[in-house]
Amino acid sequence: MLQRAYGEDCLSRTPCHEWYQRFESGRTSIEDDPKSGRPSTSMDGDRVEKVLAVIHKNVPRGETVNKKSST
Repeated sequence: MLQRAYGEDCLSRTPCHEWYQRFESGRTSIEDDPKSGRPSTSMDGDRVEKVLAVIHKNVPRGETVNKKSST
């Protein structure tokens, strides 16, 4: 029903049920659980600033970046 209303930008039924079960069982955070292995480097402050600079330079004011505009 949500996908009918919001299209592809909405979670499908399975992830919605998984999130519901997690919060029903007592989860209080929306942050990802820690993962084993090499830490992610894609979200460090320097990279975020560089990406934001590129977006601000290339996306016209008042427009947004979404799945449809990136294809």
